[in-house]
Amino acid sequence: IAQRWDISAVEEFTIECNPDDLSEVYLQQLRVLPINRLSTGVQSFCDDELQWLNRRHTAQEAFNVVLRAQKAGFENITIDLMFALPVQTLESLNYSIDKALELGVQHISAYSLMFEPDSKITKLMELNRLQPLDEDVAADMFELLSARLTFAGYEQYEISNYAKPGFFSRHNSGYWHGMRYLGLGPSAHSFD
Repeated sequence: IAQRWDISAVEEFTIECNPDDLSEVYLQQLRVLPINRLSTGVQSFCDDELQWLNRRHTAQEAFNVVLRAQKAGFENITIDLMFALPVQTLESLNYSIDKALELGVQHISAYSLMFEPDSKITKLMELNRLQPLDEDVAADMFELLSARLTFAGYEQYEISNYAKPGFFSRHNSGYWHGMRYLGLGPSAHSFD
């Protein structure tokens, strides 16, 4: 990209990866690129929740990959956490928050489970084989997450995004201002 376009004005260059893709060798290879933000879809630090989500990584693997990324020199790391999973409890969410805070990442995106049309979980719900989490419990989870992260020094700068001062995602913030962005790779999205 840098050979074809002038990227000197690019302030944020993010790569999104699944935890199980981030081997030590791959992290070292990424460090030679102009990437200054690493985002990884941890989702949970509880194995039963990861299995329910059909994730390939374990909780310990997710924790270890963030440590490896820090060791490789990444200083702007974001992890995704999910809440309102039907198999989740306030206690298990609290545990995931503990593990995220233990890692000291700069940014946490916290997403509520959504029942998208035609998705597997929506079909299961429509067949009464899956019950969504009670809305009051889901609201309690959001309040817990928000309170814990705020107390730990993260600022909630969007509904689902929390960052330490100076680490607001330019990409995430740009959505609200209609800023142009370029996404490259499988399933990437761009906007102009």
